Amino acid sequence: MPPSPQFDVRSTADAVAADLCALVAEQDGWEPYKTRRGVRIERCRAAALHRWRAFGSIDAPLLTVVEAASKVASRPDWDPMCAEGRLVEEAGTVESASYSVAWWVFKGVMGLVNARDMCVAMTVKEVRPGVWVTASRSIEHPACPEVPGNVRGRCDIAGLQLRANKAGGTDVTYVAAVDPKGWLPKVLVNLGAGKGAFCIDFLRSYVATGQRGRWSAAEAETHAADECM
Repeated sequence: MPPSPQFDVRSTADAVAADLCALVAEQDGWEPYKTRRGVRIERCRAAALHRWRAFGSIDAPLLTVVEAASKVASRPDWDPMCAEGRLVEEAGTVESASYSVAWWVFKGVMGLVNARDMCVAMTVKEVRPGVWVTASRSIEHPACPEVPGNVRGRCDIAGLQLRANKAGGTDVTYVAAVDPKGWLPKVLVNLGAGKGAFCIDFLRSYVATGQRGRWSAAEAETHAADECM
């Protein structure tokens, strides 16, 4: 008998959470890329499409940051590259881990003419005391078909590790390996992919301003252009 969709969601999400933690701890193969806006970005060029990780901190308690980072439909409120978000399915909670299927649309990324959307299995979980992750990986779901006019991207791994620090704030590590698909050359994909690491800065601003609400079109355009420089 084939596994149930809910089992698929949980097993996929647990696997990507473990992979994310392993990549946060990994020492070999990473090189400095850029430091800007309080975010230190590294890349791993072991494959044609690079893996990315970034480090920063947010002056807010851990659980405040976890809550802000984990609400699917609210992501466009703090990430100017995310145009739309939808919770496709809640797949249950097991101890300190919640599971869901999420759908996001991304625009304003360098080189992308058509919007990219992604359907992912997602978990928000406490992996050990004082350390949480949000982790996502692409999955097929009957309630999340491809959308005409969009390109369905492939997310191998994307998410954040969130750790309480001694100052009462939260240390954040971003990890991503994403293929936007379509006809975009890999060299251009790699140039644009590192911009996703600035989600740490976007999330920092969102939390600092009391989760003030969705970016205006002008703000989103300004930030997207700024990070492409």
